[in-house]
Amino acid sequence: MSGAVGERAEPWDGVPQRWLYGGVLLLTAFVFGSTLTFGFVYDDHWTLLGNGFLRQLGNLPMLLGREAAAAGVPDAFRPTLVVFDALSYALLGLSPLAHHLTSVLLHVLVTGLIGLWLARVGAPRRVVVTATTLFGVLAIHGETVAVVSYREDLLAAALGLGAALQASAHVQKPAWPRLVSAGVLMALACGAKLSVAGLPLVWLALKLLSPWGMQTETRRLWKPAAVLLVGVGVVLAFRTLVLDGLDPYGASERVFAHRVGLGPVLAASVQIHLGYLQQLWLPRGLSPEYVDYGASWTDPVTLCGLLALGGLLLVAVSAARGRRAPLLAWVIIAAFILAAPTSNLAPMPNMRADRFVYLSSAPVCVGMSVALLRAGTWLHRRWGLHPLVPWIAMVVLQGSVCLLYTSPSPRDRQKSR
Repeated sequence: MSGAVGERAEPWDGVPQRWLYGGVLLLTAFVFGSTLTFGFVYDDHWTLLGNGFLRQLGNLPMLLGREAAAAGVPDAFRPTLVVFDALSYALLGLSPLAHHLTSVLLHVLVTGLIGLWLARVGAPRRVVVTATTLFGVLAIHGETVAVVSYREDLLAAALGLGAALQASAHVQKPAWPRLVSAGVLMALACGAKLSVAGLPLVWLALKLLSPWGMQTETRRLWKPAAVLLVGVGVVLAFRTLVLDGLDPYGASERVFAHRVGLGPVLAASVQIHLGYLQQLWLPRGLSPEYVDYGASWTDPVTLCGLLALGGLLLVAVSAARGRRAPLLAWVIIAAFILAAPTSNLAPMPNMRADRFVYLSSAPVCVGMSVALLRAGTWLHRRWGLHPLVPWIAMVVLQGSVCLLYTSPSPRDRQKSR
């Protein structure tokens, strides 16, 4: 996984680029199309249906101070999300179809932005196509797209990727409007959800490792990287001002770590992230009943998780040294960085959820796609199979399971009426 896959001919090489990438986005929309028949579920009732704050756009200036948070407005510490929800309510009312369509379109947008970013950093067309297709149909994203109140992850990812693209554009052709827009978009992204806070470091790592050969002078990277980090810092400062601290949950008993301590929660988090890794490759156990629990550092599952995750970090360090395998190094490092905000290092009322893997799955999809393409090359040489067979099998598996998990049962359809 040291760089681009060999430039052999592929079935799509003669297809115009816009048709090819358009097909990827249409497939993404198709896989999640069944969510349009959903009603409102889970936190939708609290954050959207019963949230009177959204009914008057004149309330929005309250988000700039402490008033909204003190009044118990849902997600007041995520002003970008609340503004988006208020505008959505003003335009769409309480139409489940319209709100679910918005979530699907946001996911399609994120998928397209990932493809655009990969193309801009020099990834070959086959990597762009295979990685974005896999991200678009990944089964673990089912919960994020299907639940309206979870579109915070979609919104944050779209804005954060937009910021990364603007930063890259500034590197290619310096211009202060691009630099300013990168910082503003990054701040808006973190204002939707802080799960994107690691994106500036991921952007910088990709530029420094340059797995596809588009190397940039290091001195040209620090200014856009600093601007992206400033965007994150602005939101952290805003939270501190509004909440008198970074933790929006305070001493709430909803947070399991406040009841049992951080140690058992982090031990359990190791197990949880080992499970995420399994779910990304083999989509089994999606959307379980989330039950917070503590674990011991001597539990066999915890030890296995530490060995697996620690081993991956060692592989990344070895691959990064001397740029032996820069793509492998970036995939692992980026996934760890993007997983950090939802790794339970900071208190969270839910220790695990499929939606926490949304953005961190993007670099994993790049690694999975390159690995599947390489496996296909080996199978082609050994047995004459088409090189895309392993990748196609994974797309079919992920898309089929995603359709299964996001298709409402007859009982669900009856409830939504």
